[in-house]
Amino acid sequence: MTSTRRTRFASLRIPALASALALAGAAGVATLTVPADPAAAQRSAVLSADDYTVDTSHSSIVFRIKHAGVAYQYGRFNGVTGSFKVNPDTGHLVAASISVPSTNIDTANEQRDGHLRSGDFFDVRRHREITFELVDGANTSSGKGSATGDLTLMGQSKEVEFDYEFTGAGDALGTAKSGFHGTFTIKRSDFGMTYGIDNGALGDEVTLMVSIEGDKAE
Repeated sequence: MTSTRRTRFASLRIPALASALALAGAAGVATLTVPADPAAAQRSAVLSADDYTVDTSHSSIVFRIKHAGVAYQYGRFNGVTGSFKVNPDTGHLVAASISVPSTNIDTANEQRDGHLRSGDFFDVRRHREITFELVDGANTSSGKGSATGDLTLMGQSKEVEFDYEFTGAGDALGTAKSGFHGTFTIKRSDFGMTYGIDNGALGDEVTLMVSIEGDKAE
């Protein structure tokens, strides 16, 4: 008899508990949720990412450095090449390999560009290429994220951190395209370029703004 009563009581409690939980949710009472798995989200982003080849004519690397402690001098590097991998739905950048010839520095002044190519600065006879390889990227929200990568300049590789923004995906004349923009600041002295720092002629910090557009790989 006692066993029968316990069985009936248990059968009454189960639907009652379900009803109570439903009422609690409707009333705005916090309920237990299973947290998302960051590793699973990362794997999903990688698996859903597409490969792109850098569109040289629509990609830019612009830099700025302070001159005489007074104003910023801007310049650019022409001829960007490389590839990247991005999830066009989430804007998650999962791979990037970018390079540009150091000989292609352009500050709209031939005399100054010649000096920048010399041993005082980029020493282009010995170091003809600047490269960047993405090491790790973390997407946050709305296509924005932070990442780390290896920057090779003057024959030396250093890890840099930068913020990036997925700037869009679309179609141009039948070609699927995608793009991103990143900004980071380095100290050129870390790469052995010290000309003009001690006398205040030029700053040590250089900010680089990278805007990359790519064509989806077939």
